[in-house]
Amino acid sequence: LETYLQYLPFQLPLETASGTIGGDFTLQFNEEEKDNRFNIAFDLILSDFKGVSARDFLSIQSDKILLAGHYNPVKSQLTIDNLKTDESSVISKFDDFNQELEEIFAAASRNTSPSTSSQHATGLNIQNLELKNSSLKIVPRNNSSKTQEWQNINLFVKNYSSIPENNGA
Repeated sequence: LETYLQYLPFQLPLETASGTIGGDFTLQFNEEEKDNRFNIAFDLILSDFKGVSARDFLSIQSDKILLAGHYNPVKSQLTIDNLKTDESSVISKFDDFNQELEEIFAAASRNTSPSTSSQHATGLNIQNLELKNSSLKIVPRNNSSKTQEWQNINLFVKNYSSIPENNGA
């Protein structure tokens, strides 16, 4: 599937540096719901995965990541129904980890179409995210401070949305 990721109608926050991506993409049509008539559903397994951000400031490594959801190109919304990983490692080479996360999610929420030069936001919904027994290491780029490391992180996120409740969509 890695060959086809460049054809997705949105920019991924991370690029695949190594590993394999397998699974299914399904085109879903629903005549009943006006704003939800077409979705691109995915159910993926990322094995021996290493992903890096565009400027290599952030890397994520995991033996196995389960990722399922759908993208609605009409509403420009990405929904992660389920993202699960165990014993993942995150390394940040950035002086401000919060700023790096903001830049990654901002990149994921911008969509540049080849036919236009404008960018528009892609809404992000996360129904279920489970990160178990994982680690985070922050390595400062300018050696101005010590490396920080956290082990045995368990993070659970339910029902997150970057889309304002009353946006009229």
